[in-house]
Amino acid sequence: MVKVGYNISYNIDDMKTMNEKFKVKLHALEELCDNGASKLGLYEDKLYVSWSWWIIQSVHRYYYGENRTKVIDFIKHTFTDYFIFYDMITSCIKHEPNTTNCTDAQRLKEENDVLVKKWNKGIGLLRSQYQSDMTVCAILDDVSSRLSLLVA
Repeated sequence: MVKVGYNISYNIDDMKTMNEKFKVKLHALEELCDNGASKLGLYEDKLYVSWSWWIIQSVHRYYYGENRTKVIDFIKHTFTDYFIFYDMITSCIKHEPNTTNCTDAQRLKEENDVLVKKWNKGIGLLRSQYQSDMTVCAILDDVSSRLSLLVA
């Protein structure tokens, strides 16, 4: 555990655990990035891609009470938490140079920079599906612009 001013501590093992949780929660955005547009659903606090035919997909989403509002709210809140997590990574690197924790945090940052680019592409594909919904587009645009700033 690394301590910095104001009694802020960085536990690299906790950061690695959180990293894995975000990867699982947001993996569907990578799938969109790799395989093209489709519908996203939400199950057990993680996104998934519904690859079914359109009719089956609609019935499935209706049956499980899934809709764009739930998905977009999940994305908004998850990325709000993610941006805090990413700041922790960069802060650890800044405050503890030349340490093992800094090296581990640097590896996390490099991994996350790749993920951020994929997630941002997935957000763009999702946005194109909801281009007629200005509220959804505004939320996705905000997330996308913040993601772009991380890897600029």
